[in-house]
Amino acid sequence: MGGKGKGFKGRKGGKGGKGGKGGKRPKKTREEKVARDNAFLEKVLSRKRKREEEELSSSESEDGEVDILEKEEDGYSQLLKSFNIKKEEEEGIEPAEEEEEEVEELEELEELPEEDEEEEEEEEEEDLEAEPDHPDSDISLVAAATPAYKAHLTPGCKPPAGTPVYTAVTTHPDLAPQVQTTLKTLKNILPPTKNEAPQGLDPTMWSRCMLQDNSLKFGRAFYSAAESYADMLYPLRTWEGQDEVIEALVLHALAHLVRGSSVIVGNNKKIADGGVDVSETDEYRDQGFLKPSVLVLLPMRNVCLKYMKALARLWGCEEGEVGNWARFVEDFSELDSEKDSRFHRRTQDYKNQFEGNVNDTFCFGVNLSPSETTKINIFSNFNKSHIIFASPLGIASTLKKNRRQGTSFLSSVDMLLIDQLDCLLMQNFEWTLHTIEALNQLPSDMKDCADINRIRPWLLDDNGRHYRQTILVSRVMSAEVNALFNKLSNHTGRIKCTRQYNGELTRVINHTKHLFHRVDVESFRDAPQERFNYFKSKIFSRLQGGTNAGVGSMSCLIVVPSYFDYTKLRNFFESVDRDSFVELCEYTPVKEMHRSIKEFNDRKRSFLLMTERFYYFRRYVLQDVKSIIFYQLPLSPWFYHELVNGIKAEHSPTALTLYTKYDTHQLVRCLGTERAKKILAAEKATHMFC
Repeated sequence: MGGKGKGFKGRKGGKGGKGGKGGKRPKKTREEKVARDNAFLEKVLSRKRKREEEELSSSESEDGEVDILEKEEDGYSQLLKSFNIKKEEEEGIEPAEEEEEEVEELEELEELPEEDEEEEEEEEEEDLEAEPDHPDSDISLVAAATPAYKAHLTPGCKPPAGTPVYTAVTTHPDLAPQVQTTLKTLKNILPPTKNEAPQGLDPTMWSRCMLQDNSLKFGRAFYSAAESYADMLYPLRTWEGQDEVIEALVLHALAHLVRGSSVIVGNNKKIADGGVDVSETDEYRDQGFLKPSVLVLLPMRNVCLKYMKALARLWGCEEGEVGNWARFVEDFSELDSEKDSRFHRRTQDYKNQFEGNVNDTFCFGVNLSPSETTKINIFSNFNKSHIIFASPLGIASTLKKNRRQGTSFLSSVDMLLIDQLDCLLMQNFEWTLHTIEALNQLPSDMKDCADINRIRPWLLDDNGRHYRQTILVSRVMSAEVNALFNKLSNHTGRIKCTRQYNGELTRVINHTKHLFHRVDVESFRDAPQERFNYFKSKIFSRLQGGTNAGVGSMSCLIVVPSYFDYTKLRNFFESVDRDSFVELCEYTPVKEMHRSIKEFNDRKRSFLLMTERFYYFRRYVLQDVKSIIFYQLPLSPWFYHELVNGIKAEHSPTALTLYTKYDTHQLVRCLGTERAKKILAAEKATHMFC
């Protein structure tokens, strides 16, 4: 295989019909194919309704009968409806006319002689033999499904009213104690992970991974949590442990694919040996609409390159055994012409994040093959791929280019892995939310879909999101991340990992005074306006009047995380005194950026407005900052000590911060867990730390 995109073109000769031996079958017209497909789907729908009527009659109460036809449209009805709409668009038939024609064609089908029906069934069998609808058997490894895998994919399971959340709390910010506590906590809620390879994975593959060590390592705890098939939020990612995170996620995805393929291979053998009619039973519903079942969402190409190297290593491939590897490395490696001459001057955090190709637009499929020459094929056709690697912007671009296909290739994703969610927050986070919303929707075209009798029932009922495992990995926790996690509805449950923070104040090396002003707000919606009013009346008025506001009125840096707040502040400064400030944001041209920094360093302007996103992607060191105002605490806590350590004031350097009760996540990371609890519960609104 490999995703060349070539469909089955038919074969010469064949078994022949009743009229003779061999020969070429007459090609069916479009109308005949539409009638056959619609009749088949209608047959499945009627069988489903009949089964529901039987169940309803058996559990019927004495109050009266319930008309099954008055229920909402189920997944089969929606699928049939979408299928007919698609055909309607292709043929350009008016809806009312098509309905009449469709009924006439169905009536004609019912009157077909037995010979034609047998011939049609024989033709369908030949098509299936020529090209399997869902050829997942191309994965060479075979595995027994684990209990967690079986429990997660049990038909009929529905998410409970209150989906359980398991919280693993760590007590120390350092990596080793954090790992030990996390593993001990997870032992109470997860099955133990043995030292041997997981079921379904070659021991040689397992031995290549760092997780086989019997010591308390982070990777083993993380893999144990992922193997439970519960949704997982892990906002404790570190640069030191990133390789273990990547290998654990890739290994979990490979194990999932091997287990799913093994179930399909076993069922195919049972069907072939026993002559089972899959249309009469739901026992063999083991496939999705299309092959892609794992989506890995990443922010930039340099991260994707690390994932692909881990995938090739764990799958046991050399570079020559990976199709299109040279093209992939060329596209996802940094070009010499794009290298930053000042890169070596940046902070270590910046180097870890932005080393390599930082392009944020990519979307491609990966097909796993048992071939001896090509074990992995990159850039394979989406519908023939096992894994899809993409960025949120890459998904959006792909959906825009292929509007006819729509979100069909994302319809059967049952494992979503999102790494470096903190970096995605610094991009346009709306693209990430749109991508998640596009998952597990009914396909708009049944052309390349699997046999409908083999598709999992919850996918047909439009309940795929309840059977999808989502793993979110981030360096920080935020309200946006927490809200996204709370919206997940995996019926298996959820695991949220948390930790105790020591705070960023201990990493400040100068003698800065830290002032924290609480802004009292009634609701989250009113917070931006109340914060602006507080700044205008309590902070800026004192600066403008020359009175003591806790910070100096010269060479003052104002850091604003939200671009909307930044726009509001910029308009306010322009209305007061346009010549008193300069601005830096992610949209500032390079020439204007250098001019603004020079004017601020030369003290020609008193204030410098800067967005957190600008600092995240640029990390410019400002030479002459005397004081800092954090309009809101930054999402990345390490920015606090980096910027505060850059203050050059000789006497009483000051950092002033505004916060509300809705900034709890940022406050905990900045001050530490215990300090944050105290000032949030205190009556007075201003606190100073030296």
